[in-house]
Amino acid sequence: MSLRTINITIPVDDVLPDIISTFTPEENLLMLKIGSSCLKEGRNAVAGLTQKEIYNKIKDETKGEIQKLELDLLVEKELRTTISDEMTKIYHKQIEQMEQQLVMLRKQIQIYERDNNRYD
Repeated sequence: MSLRTINITIPVDDVLPDIISTFTPEENLLMLKIGSSCLKEGRNAVAGLTQKEIYNKIKDETKGEIQKLELDLLVEKELRTTISDEMTKIYHKQIEQMEQQLVMLRKQIQIYERDNNRYD
């Protein structure tokens, strides 16, 4: 089996565990593969967590805006209902006044017809 030597840099102040010197070349390779996989998954988890936090923040901010818009729509709906009710009342009052005026005009026409028939 042929072997390859690699150089890995670490911080100067850190001390490697003594057990590393007892690993076989296959164990060294396995240690690097497992360690790099774990670190990669950890980075992805942190990146995913950050994305999740951003998503939740946007979701919370949007939730507040949506609630405000829903409240605005509710107020507008109530206002429209109130205006519609008031307009209906106004129209009914006008219809009543016109009906009264119609009754009065009919009476006046009857009076004019009677008076007219009297002079004929």
